Amino acid sequence: MPTHVSTSGRPPGDQAAFWRHVISSAFGPLHVRPPDRDGFAARLVGRTLGPIQASEVRAPAHAVSRSPRQIDRDTRECYKLGFVLRGSCTLRQNDRCTSVRAGDIVLYDLTRPVEITFEAHRILTVLIPHRAVPLPPGRVAALGGTLLTERTSTGRLVRPLLAALAENDLAATYATADPAAAHAEPVAAHAGQAGRAGPPDRRAAEATAASPTSGTARTPTTWARPSSNSSPAR
Repeated sequence: MPTHVSTSGRPPGDQAAFWRHVISSAFGPLHVRPPDRDGFAARLVGRTLGPIQASEVRAPAHAVSRSPRQIDRDTRECYKLGFVLRGSCTLRQNDRCTSVRAGDIVLYDLTRPVEITFEAHRILTVLIPHRAVPLPPGRVAALGGTLLTERTSTGRLVRPLLAALAENDLAATYATADPAAAHAEPVAAHAGQAGRAGPPDRRAAEATAASPTSGTARTPTTWARPSSNSSPAR
């Protein structure tokens, strides 16, 4: 069953606090630092696809962070992919500071501290339980804060799948909830030939995830994680 949550029905002075509750319920405990003003027009559309949770978020500029104490309070263990459809953000994890712009896909691990500073944005996020990835959690987590670019096989596999999800599934759900969304900008311009994607080659994805060069931090220097009764120990 799709989920659609918006701050529009709340008084302007209550919208930021309500949004904090929404995304903490969706993605696990988070600190949220909204702009210093009343009003926070944001919405989330989500859908569960087997063990994976996909969400589209539209929100104004703000910052979020996840501390070790918050991580300890959350029993679920997931990786998160963020496909930026509009806007930008700066993400910090694993001593990396990565600039993420429209068209980029960034990987991070919700079992590790993370800080994200968003400009006004539209982002497709996908939560993937650790148990659904046939690789040692530490090997994938070490890539947290890196970009999955078109130069890597994992990036070339993931990008068309995320683009198709945004175009065909979540976009339809969003338009049903808000007819004006039917005129939202397409994501194909960011994703290339999304419709030609075939089934992912797992061996290629595994090989790429195992490589320390599978992501790139462009500038050197965060919808509940799916529940799991069989998550591996950290």
